[in-house]
Amino acid sequence: AEQNGTEFVDKLLHHATTLGAYKVTADLSMRKKGKPSKTVAEFTFKAPSLLRIDVLSGGLNTGAAVAVRADGGICAKGGPALFGLKMNLEKGSRLLRLPNGLIVTGCDLGALVRWLKQQSKLGGDVTVSAAPIKIDELTNVIVVELKDTGPFSSSVAQRVLVDPSHMLPIEWILFKEGALLSTTKFRNLELSPPIDESIFQL
Repeated sequence: AEQNGTEFVDKLLHHATTLGAYKVTADLSMRKKGKPSKTVAEFTFKAPSLLRIDVLSGGLNTGAAVAVRADGGICAKGGPALFGLKMNLEKGSRLLRLPNGLIVTGCDLGALVRWLKQQSKLGGDVTVSAAPIKIDELTNVIVVELKDTGPFSSSVAQRVLVDPSHMLPIEWILFKEGALLSTTKFRNLELSPPIDESIFQL
């Protein structure tokens, strides 16, 4: 059974945006030109807005890092394939775009839930499972679904699996025009780890 998910998304947003500091590994899987593609990255966040992303594996980007500084400036450092080249990037730079079209600096947990909330305000219906359910190897998850709008309004646009014990997403599945676009799994979550701010300077 499912019910209206607006209140639940607000609760999720509160949790995701009041984390002081955390580290999490994200596995992004999708098909690109018919072939499976996988990117693994570690996100390190420190409130209010410091963010560092290290690409652990992902083709030419392996070993690359992106950091958002306190002033909002974005700096990137290429991996060995790009000889560790450093550059400053604009917020919407195509170099920050993930294979699924999202901008990587907008993929920390708080930003993703803000995006979900924004999309639901634009007219997509949002529902939540009435009780935690079992999906594959995940035994106890709450499922949030955002419906698409326009001609695909009967299809799901985003499906988010939430761990009720810490009220944070553990899997984020995106669909485009009714077809699966990408799956991101979050693992190795560390809450309030000690973080040296110099890592955001690259």
